[in-house]
Amino acid sequence: MADGSRDPTTVRTDLYSGSPGVVLFFLELYQPTRDPRYLDLASRGADHLATMLSTEAIGPYEGLAGIGFTLAETFFATRRPEHERANREALHLVHATARTVGAGVEWNDTTDIISGSTGIDVG
Repeated sequence: MADGSRDPTTVRTDLYSGSPGVVLFFLELYQPTRDPRYLDLASRGADHLATMLSTEAIGPYEGLAGIGFTLAETFFATRRPEHERANREALHLVHATARTVGAGVEWNDTTDIISGSTGIDVG
């Protein structure tokens, strides 16, 4: 993540098992310690995630919604405008890919919490 992977093809961008979870870990570690190194690592990880926004997957743990959540949490901690912009871009992409179904919306045909529409809140 922050120090660069020796093999970029192994870097994952899903919250389930990728770098968004690591960013959140450093944000949480920063809270009680106030060690700026942890906030810097989280910030650098979020900067990388901001370059990886894609509508290929939307789910909260395996997709754009999880990245957007991570970018929002990073903005709350850093107050850096680039994190807010990236979060807004992720939110825009999530909104843009929603499709109306009955009285609600969905993003794919899957309803599970990992990769499906369940758990996505764009409120």
